[in-house]
Amino acid sequence: MGDQPRVRRNVYSLDPSGPELASYAKGITAMKARKGDDPTSWTFWAAMHGSTKRPSTPTEKQLWNGCQHGCWFFLSWHRMYIYFFENMIQAASGDATFGLPYWNYSDQYPQWAALPPPFQAPPTGAAPLYVPNRDPGINNGSSVLPQGDVDYTQAYAVTEFYRAIDNGFGGGPPSGDSHFDTEYGQLELTPHNAVHTDVGGWMADPDTAAQDPIFWCHHSNIDRLWQGWLKSNADPTDAGWLDHPYPFVDTSGKTFTITFRQFTQTYGGNVSYNDPPAGPQDRGDSPAGGSRPMNERESRQTLAAAPERSYELTGGRSDVAVPLQDEARAYMTQATADPSAGKRVGLRIDDIQFDEPPKGPYKVFLNLPEGEEPDYRSPYYVGNITFFGHAHEPGARRRVGSHRFDVTRQVSRLKAAGKWDDSQVKVTFVPSGPVPAPGAEPPGEAAGGEEPAKPKAWVGHVSLFND
Repeated sequence: MGDQPRVRRNVYSLDPSGPELASYAKGITAMKARKGDDPTSWTFWAAMHGSTKRPSTPTEKQLWNGCQHGCWFFLSWHRMYIYFFENMIQAASGDATFGLPYWNYSDQYPQWAALPPPFQAPPTGAAPLYVPNRDPGINNGSSVLPQGDVDYTQAYAVTEFYRAIDNGFGGGPPSGDSHFDTEYGQLELTPHNAVHTDVGGWMADPDTAAQDPIFWCHHSNIDRLWQGWLKSNADPTDAGWLDHPYPFVDTSGKTFTITFRQFTQTYGGNVSYNDPPAGPQDRGDSPAGGSRPMNERESRQTLAAAPERSYELTGGRSDVAVPLQDEARAYMTQATADPSAGKRVGLRIDDIQFDEPPKGPYKVFLNLPEGEEPDYRSPYYVGNITFFGHAHEPGARRRVGSHRFDVTRQVSRLKAAGKWDDSQVKVTFVPSGPVPAPGAEPPGEAAGGEEPAKPKAWVGHVSLFND
């Protein structure tokens, strides 16, 4: 099993015809030439994340569909997954120093928010880094990822790896099988999930995402963002995810099992990034309050809730009113009047469903005025609800569970600005998705002058809760 030190570089800093991308393409080509039941093949490694095919052999049953999402195993499992995949590319390409490039879509906008040119549709012939199964505009460079979907300020404002109010930076403890749970951490929601759905095609479904070569560069960047967060914060030393064993495959095709603690001790010093993020900035407005014990699943009290029903999120703005009673008003006054008391206000969006994945997340706002531009930099912005990681259930609608956000700061700002309504909170959902690249023409209407049918999504329950 390879354990060579490697440097991961920004794909936009690489020569498109240089050795790093050449090794990546060579390794992918070699892995794709192997039979799908070979544990060193491209097909097998993609299925380790997720597969639409039912596993049949004992090895497939042990290793396929193992990705961890919506829980505090998300970051650690994917760090190990891309590291051992990197070993596979080293062996398949013959380049023992290969480091997986990362797609830094955030730090130079909008230039780097475009799909890197080596991955775009080639003018002629085949290209190992290109797949047709993506959003067409993303794939040809005429569209870029929206800035609010790649911004990691919200995630970096969270100083705890886990906390009850919003599952913290890294996610919460799973309730059962952690292949897909609902305890999404803030980094997983944005930019991780948002980028998956914006790229579209295979990337929009966890059962096919790892078949796209850009998947691995996306996760290399998510791992880099975790490294940047650690400049000012710390992972817990007693978390339940440190000693959970997971199976992987070495470059000879042999299965082995490893925990994240063992992985860190053995391989933790082997990876570096050529331009790590600057790290969290002091925003000066993060809510106060201590974190809860890492292994405790807290009970939360609902402060206010909208009537339970199916709220359809169409292609435009959708509003849901949450009435406020005396108890909720009193608690929010306490939480915003004295931040040192450690009281927090949470927003929970439950029973998120869709008929097919929308082309991007939905941005969520509190008390967004009519006619106001839905800007992610505004004081009304809460975060994104995303549709990557649906539950595998039969039927027309598929579910992605619930998302939680800490809205203490937003409530405090709106109260201070005189933009707070003590009778109700209005929660607004606005669709996001790829936007035209600078100078590109916006997408036109479908043939016949009619817009194509937009995927439908719904939320069933919107509530405020305390922490």
